[in-house]
Amino acid sequence: MTISAAQEFVDRWERSTVNEKGTAQPHFIDLCRLLGIKTPVEADPHGAWYRFEKPLKKEGGGAGFADVWRAETFAWEYKSKDRYATLDDALTQLRLYKSDLGNPPVLVVSDIARFEVYIEFNGFKTRVEKFTNADLVNAATRDLLRAALTDPQQLRPSEKTFTITEKIAKQFGEVAKLVERRGHDPHDVAHFFMKLLFCMFAEDIGLLPNHLLSETLRAAVFNPDEFNALIRPLFREMRTGGYWGPGNRIPHFNGGLFDDDFAIPLKVDDLQF
Repeated sequence: MTISAAQEFVDRWERSTVNEKGTAQPHFIDLCRLLGIKTPVEADPHGAWYRFEKPLKKEGGGAGFADVWRAETFAWEYKSKDRYATLDDALTQLRLYKSDLGNPPVLVVSDIARFEVYIEFNGFKTRVEKFTNADLVNAATRDLLRAALTDPQQLRPSEKTFTITEKIAKQFGEVAKLVERRGHDPHDVAHFFMKLLFCMFAEDIGLLPNHLLSETLRAAVFNPDEFNALIRPLFREMRTGGYWGPGNRIPHFNGGLFDDDFAIPLKVDDLQF
């Protein structure tokens, strides 16, 4: 898939003003072409496990349908472009169908201008990815969506992830004690290392692409004086969402942890993770 082909897709749907009913299937088929995956009819001509307009019964009574559904994979609900302030109603609609959907691990809601992907595996916190039509020119965004629609197990957190993060947390704790002994304020130290730990966890579960924190730490080992200049831009992008380097889409992380880009200078020995 070339950048020009992705840009053509973005431009085509940026111009579209067709309502939800007229948009859903053409948009999804075009999206499949963009991602290089089969459409529902190509993959399942009989519509047994992958189809448009999956008939459903709502929890609490009533009937309806999901715009696109693939068994044990995802369900997708469209809304009309520029009509709704949020996509919350679309998500609520999918949740009302949850039993009939077979509890797929991925729920997607979109008005073709905005996309929200909810990755929900039992026993793990829901991961939410939000992006726009324009973001589809980014390969990382397309890779995420392709995995969500074809093989969401790629996006599943693992027990190994939590084991690794726990080990790193202990290492961070030891380094934090050393930094405190150099005279830094304990509150500042705790705040800074909490940001680093969150970055490591986000990297392990795929929210930060391309091992951004690990690569930053490795680069800083050779130039420790540049560590703050390397890490602070990452903190800023995590506050607002955006891009950091070529092909690295950074999601927005709310909750206040990244309201500032404060960082503490670290020494070579501190960076050995």
